[in-house]
Amino acid sequence: MTKHKKYEDVVKKWPVIDRINAAKKCVEALTHRIQDVLELHAANKIIQYSRILSDQIPMSQAANAFNTFQHAMYSQEVVRLLAVWDRAAEYAVSIPTVVALIDNDDVVDALSLETFNAHAGQGVRHLNPSDDPEIQDAIDVEFAKHELEFAETQAELAMKTLKACIGKVGEIQKRTKTTSIRNLRDHLSHSLSKTRQEVKNEVPNTKYGDEKELLELTVRLIEDLYCWVNGTSFDIAGDCMEKASKCADELWLNCRFDIEKP
Repeated sequence: MTKHKKYEDVVKKWPVIDRINAAKKCVEALTHRIQDVLELHAANKIIQYSRILSDQIPMSQAANAFNTFQHAMYSQEVVRLLAVWDRAAEYAVSIPTVVALIDNDDVVDALSLETFNAHAGQGVRHLNPSDDPEIQDAIDVEFAKHELEFAETQAELAMKTLKACIGKVGEIQKRTKTTSIRNLRDHLSHSLSKTRQEVKNEVPNTKYGDEKELLELTVRLIEDLYCWVNGTSFDIAGDCMEKASKCADELWLNCRFDIEKP
């Protein structure tokens, strides 16, 4: 059987520009995948973690159906969240895939330079230019100086943040809670008596709510990657979560069950 090369080894041979372009596409796709998870998370705040719906359902066959629904919604959130952490691969839309593409000094330097170029040499539009050419020249020089300093600061921040992201990904993957919730995902996704991880070592049980902590860490990482790989900000934790919550509230807070006790 032919052994496939690790994706990290494959991309080492790619030109820097190809690695950057692939990383940009993957990060863009990640923003859509994480919004799906946020929508599930917002719904589960009501379905799984509140009694708003469950208190309306008496002991009955309907309660069994509701329990199945709760489990399915919780399972789907866990499965979709952990998919974002799947190992690096050509077609895997995951954070490790992005890291495999950018974990290289030349790539980080190139992204830092992109940030610098995005802020340097843009020029300033003067709404009230001076009538005195000498004064205006002095103003232009000062503005150009500040613009250059800002571009340099942003480039340094890009380099620092990208390297920090690469390190954080490794740390998050090694966390005991991440191992536990990944192990749960494997049970939810496959019909297994034991996972590969359980065969190797004893795996601590996941607690309800562990997925929330991992989701928050994931969102912050994707926001940073989007900012410094794709060159623009995206308020996932704020705007996207707020929109997901409004949609979930509008549906689930208006659901009413009228079930007779048996």
